[in-house]
Amino acid sequence: MKIRIRKHQTERASQWETIEEPYHLAKSLQKLNRSENSLIVVDCATLWLSNLLCGISGELLSADEIEKKISGLLDVLSQTQSHIRIVSNEVGLAVVPDNVLGRQFRDLQGLLNQKLASQADEVFFMIAGLSQKLK
Repeated sequence: MKIRIRKHQTERASQWETIEEPYHLAKSLQKLNRSENSLIVVDCATLWLSNLLCGISGELLSADEIEKKISGLLDVLSQTQSHIRIVSNEVGLAVVPDNVLGRQFRDLQGLLNQKLASQADEVFFMIAGLSQKLK
């Protein structure tokens, strides 16, 4: 994974500013809110959610606490002047997980995706390198 991350980092153009924030996404986006001409790419919302659920780089949160974090993120997104592109995975198209954590993650990811999509101006579903505009 470290090699893969380094490869992605070296492929970015030099004018990109990279901030790796695994846990406090809303706060980072609030600080980055610059102008209508700026672009922010969040890659990815799914990893952020799993970090919250598993306590990686921060406190382990309950589903209710995560829903509050999602609401906080949506509040920040609604106030930003920057253009924001959010990468997020669809995890509800597979078999229902056989364990509580897996089901909780799938349900929270579905909730996060629905809320992001409802607030977004455009939504694209990517599969096999092909995009389908949903909204």
